[in-house]
Parts: sequence; structure tokens; C-alpha cells
Amino acid sequence: MSKLARIVCRTAVVLAVMAITQTSTQASLLVYEGFSGYGTQSLSGLAVSANTVGLSGNYATATANGISISSAGLTFGSGATTYAVSGGASTWALNGAGGVGVTLAMSTTSYVGTLYGSYLVNLGANPTTDAARAEVRFNASTTGVTGTSFYNAMAASTTLGQSAVKYNTAIITTPTTMLADTTYMVISKWTNVGGTGTGVGTMWVLSSAQYDALMTAGHLTDSYLASAVVGTDVTEMVTSASDMASPTTLVNGEALQLIFGSGSALTTRTIDEIKFGSNLGDVTAVPEPSSMGLVLGASVVLLVVTRCRRSQIAW
Repeated sequence: MSKLARIVCRTAVVLAVMAITQTSTQASLLVYEGFSGYGTQSLSGLAVSANTVGLSGNYATATANGISISSAGLTFGSGATTYAVSGGASTWALNGAGGVGVTLAMSTTSYVGTLYGSYLVNLGANPTTDAARAEVRFNASTTGVTGTSFYNAMAASTTLGQSAVKYNTAIITTPTTMLADTTYMVISKWTNVGGTGTGVGTMWVLSSAQYDALMTAGHLTDSYLASAVVGTDVTEMVTSASDMASPTTLVNGEALQLIFGSGSALTTRTIDEIKFGSNLGDVTAVPEPSSMGLVLGASVVLLVVTRCRRSQIAW
């Protein structure tokens, strides 16, 4: 058979394997947005792509327009602990503030328990300018204001770009700021969601080197994070903050929001790979195919190989 036919068969196998990994990874998440499938354009007004999980409808402008989709996603980790990204990212490159929201449509009507979240962020060339902001949060509606927002994980708040966390009432800032043009992972944990009594929201920020070291050592766990030391060493965290308040519900029909901001120094801020799930591993691990995904994937690959061999294509 022709060289072209051999290339077609090999490409089909590679694409099948890639699809298996991506699908099985997303299946366990409550919410996922990797910003792939949109093309390069403004995010406001777009319908969610087929690659999202737990979201529906169109993105609505929450504070101002200007959030766009870039063609390339952020990269994070290295070697065996390279974090998988789907391609594309949300970006902000205007003075002032901007935000979008999209409706929740999780596999469960309402979520009760401990909620984990993560996203990748890069604050650009001016991460500490006044009004610096990069935030993932929930709200009662897609256009809801800050006062009604909850479960806010802020890589940068408006307080000189400092990281901050908000369960649903007070914004708790840290003295830590991010380095310029550097990608970080923001991890959040929200206890007692939809419950009674008191809930605690905690946020951690990891550098790429810290993520690599913790994943390799098997230390990216609840118990390790609970005793995490803030610092620059690879065994530490860039920053950590906690907030305590009365629990808030998380139900379908509410909204996921992305908020950006920049002061007088124009800079590009980027958020990518937003994930929410019921355990820490779902939102932080290097994706691996599930058992069922492997079985189904093997079937697909076997079918492709068989067809190619029947066509007498040499491998």
C-alpha cells in the first residue's frame, strides 16, 4: 500500500488514544473548561464548546467585554508530571476589569460535600500592578456582582495583585504575589458545601517546580496541603490562605465566572484548565485513562489496526 495510507492508519491510532485519555479524564469532573473548541475570538456570547463538562448555554458578559480565547493553552509541569492541557486559554489584555459567566449544568442537580477546584494562571508582565486581578468563582447568576459571589479563588486580587480567597463573605489576602510571566496552579478546597454550620475555604498556589516535586513524591494530598509551608523551595507552596463562613449551596442554574483586571500598566493575564471535582486527585493529577476507557480504547485501536492490516498496509 501507499505511504499515504500508512500515515493515515497510524494517525488514526494516535488520535484514538488521545481521545480516550481526554474523555476519561474529564468524565470524573463536576465542571471542566479547557477553552478548546472555540477558535480565536471573544468569549462573551459564545456557546460552551462540546469539550466542557458541567456547563451549558452561552458565556455572558459579567463586568465588561474583552476576554478572549487564545489559540495556545498554558503549559505546566515537566517530564512525567507534565500537566495535560487541551489547547486554548482565556486571556485579558485591557485596562480596567472584565469578566464572563456561564451557567452550571453539573451531573448532579446540587452538590453537597467538600468541593475541590484548580486552574492554571499566568499574570503576565505586571503581576503586582494596582487593580491586578485573576479570579475563578461562582455566583448566583452569570452576570452577578462581587457581592453575591462565593467560592472565590483569586490568583490576584485588586490589593496590589496579592492572592486571596473568599468562601462567601470576607476576602482574605496573603502578602504573596506572583512572578512576572510565570504559570502557576491555583488549588482550592471548599468544605461543607450545601451543608449547615460552618464551611472553610482554603487556597494554595504552586509553581511548576513545586508541582513536579510534590507529584513525584506523592505529596500532593489533603494531609500534606493541610500542613504546607509557604516558601520558594520545591517542597513548599507559593502561598496559602483560608476563610471561614456559613455554607453556600452550589446548584445547577447558578454560574461559573472568570474575572480579570489590570491597572494602568497594560498586561495580558491568562486563565486555563478550570476544574472542579469531589476529590483532590480529580483536579490536580496528571490525567490517566480510566479502566473502562482503556478497554474501549483498546477496542478502537484494535479495530483500526485490523482494518489497516486487511488493507495490507505495512506497519
